[in-house]
Amino acid sequence: MLEVKFQVRNIELKPATKEYIIERLQKFEKLIPEIENLTVTMDKISNSKNKNNQNKVEITLKMPHAFIKVEDKGANVNTLVDKLMAPLLKRITRYKSQEERWAKHKEWKMVQLKNSIEILDDDMEDEVVDSAHYDPKIFRKFYDDDTPLHPAEAIEKMELLGNKQFLFKNIENNKYGIIVKIDNSGYELIQPK
Repeated sequence: MLEVKFQVRNIELKPATKEYIIERLQKFEKLIPEIENLTVTMDKISNSKNKNNQNKVEITLKMPHAFIKVEDKGANVNTLVDKLMAPLLKRITRYKSQEERWAKHKEWKMVQLKNSIEILDDDMEDEVVDSAHYDPKIFRKFYDDDTPLHPAEAIEKMELLGNKQFLFKNIENNKYGIIVKIDNSGYELIQPK
């Protein structure tokens, strides 16, 4: 039996909805026997401009070698869960395709990555911001694992999370770098010289 943890903010989780979510996630149990943690986070997002209330559902799986995350926003929680099943299956399948490489600590090499990385000039002028009126919201995220990764492995972990950028310590030079997904044209690796 799959153990599902729920984190609920600003929304009432009805028993029928909870059962529905667990039932939908049970279908993945055979694909992810080594799962360490499965969390479903639900939150109500209020928009005071047009008074629409939307729900946000996020499903996070902690696997032995990576996190897998899918999320979406909409009006109905059950509909959101149904919409998240296809991307979740896709990411689990992607994880499973690379699991042997992680488990056996095989080297991460990818010719396509080397061919797609281009060195970009930093000739852009910095934008001047009036610091007296600039008060940014800063959301902090912390992570435990600081193991150096090959850029190809960082791309895999980023894709499993569904993010467009990923900070990692590059195993090639032991410096921090950021992989950025550029629409459908590839990836950009930003790192110090």
